[in-house]
Amino acid sequence: MEGYTTTRSLTSNPVTLLPLASTFPATSWPKVRGKRMLLSLIKPSISCMSLWHPSLPYKSFYGGRTCASLADEWMSETGKAWTEMLSTYSWAETACRVIEIAESLDPEKINQAFPNVDFMSISGRVKIIPEYHCSPSPFYVIQWVKTNKPWVWEAEIVWCADPSIKPTHDIIFPLP
Repeated sequence: MEGYTTTRSLTSNPVTLLPLASTFPATSWPKVRGKRMLLSLIKPSISCMSLWHPSLPYKSFYGGRTCASLADEWMSETGKAWTEMLSTYSWAETACRVIEIAESLDPEKINQAFPNVDFMSISGRVKIIPEYHCSPSPFYVIQWVKTNKPWVWEAEIVWCADPSIKPTHDIIFPLP
């Protein structure tokens, strides 16, 4: 599961995460000035990991809302920039999907339904792995880019291990 991290399911106990190197090996790190570097270690103040972005190609399981439309709705209703917390929309989708599979609100039936979860959400594929009580999720390296918008800074994808997810901005690397 190179380039992936995990999120906990609604019924899980705390999860022991694998070491970063096992999910993000050095051979997959992007090259900056000819050297492979882990961007979040270069300059934590300008780059970090993200689990959601409006440019992602995913749609909601319920109603087909896109990532871009969710971000646009948020910005028009609040006047504020979108945040990664919009990814929690997929948590609600997952809860609804599990209840549908369980065909009940009984906690035991809901717990038994989690291993059967496998669907596309607004955050990508949700497939619960029973032995880890989680669903692997791709992550994206983002950097903050100055904009002309009222909120000035916006997160842009600069790298992802999944080749189908294209960067929305070139890597910004400060001069030494």
